[in-house]
Amino acid sequence: MQDMPTLTTVPTMPEAARRGAPSLIVLGTAGAALALVILGASVLLRLTTQWDSSGVAVSTLVPAIERAVRLTHRLTASGVGLLAIVVSVLVWLRRRAPGSFWMPTAWMVGATVLLAAIGPLTPGYRYASVTVANVVAGTILLMSCWWLREAAALGAGTATARHPWLTAGVLAFLAHIGSGAAASAWEMR
Repeated sequence: MQDMPTLTTVPTMPEAARRGAPSLIVLGTAGAALALVILGASVLLRLTTQWDSSGVAVSTLVPAIERAVRLTHRLTASGVGLLAIVVSVLVWLRRRAPGSFWMPTAWMVGATVLLAAIGPLTPGYRYASVTVANVVAGTILLMSCWWLREAAALGAGTATARHPWLTAGVLAFLAHIGSGAAASAWEMR
């Protein structure tokens, strides 16, 4: 007679990590989608801004469309803030689970806090450093949300080796994004 599998089989580490992680997969995906909407709205507002003869930033969008884009930006930014709080609570509650979601959560919260702090300085593009910080922090927000999603989907914390060039690649990517934002900001002024 063949050996029958028992119901008391111990799941492997990735299966155990994934079992409680579907909510983090959904939240990470939602956060990445919201971050893309925020970045898209920011790019649209940025590309449709010109300077009038007195040096004031003026939008070339129809006022109703500009209001709709700004409202979309504000609502999605608020949504990401709430999402960061929910993710933080869920990760805190899962702190003894085999998966490690602390790093992407910390980056998500940090980027959200930075973006909220510099948000009031953004209109009018008075400071090039604020524009650069907006773009880099928005990119970090997007990356951290997707990192959380992938960590939850793959069962993070399961003894995976990090490629030695990963950190260098991410830093080079952020430097590229930051230098592009700096060139844009300085060109505007």
